[in-house]
Amino acid sequence: MGRREQTILVVEDEASVRLAISDYLTEQGFTVLQAAGAAGAIDVIALHPEIDLVFTDLAMPGDLDGLDLVDWLLKRHPGLPVIVASGLRGRVTTMAEYSNSQALSYFVKPYPYDAVAKKIRQVIEARGQ
Repeated sequence: MGRREQTILVVEDEASVRLAISDYLTEQGFTVLQAAGAAGAIDVIALHPEIDLVFTDLAMPGDLDGLDLVDWLLKRHPGLPVIVASGLRGRVTTMAEYSNSQALSYFVKPYPYDAVAKKIRQVIEARGQ
C-alpha cells in the first residue's frame, strides 16, 4: 500500500494569503484544507481526523485567534503538529512559551513558501508519517 498524501489545514483570515499558500502546498503534493479563522479550524478538525499538520496565522478576528487555536490544539490534539505565522514579530516571539512543545514551529510573515513546505515535510517526517 502506498503512502497517502499528507493533509494540511491552512488557517488564515486573509483570503489572498490563504489561497496563495494553499495553492503552493497543493502544487507540492499536499492535500490542503482551509479555514478562515480559529473557530472554523476547530470545525474542520472535527470533520477531518486525517489532518497531519495545522499551519495557522496568529492574529485573526473573532472570538478566537491563532493563540487560542494553538492552546486548544495542544490540549485536545497534543500530537498534532502546528506551524504558526504572524506579521507581528512580537506575537511570534510570545510563542517561545510553547517552545517546549515538539509539535510547534513558527514563521514571521512574509514567509517564503518553499521554506514553509520544507518545514512541513520535516515535521511530518519526524513524526514518522
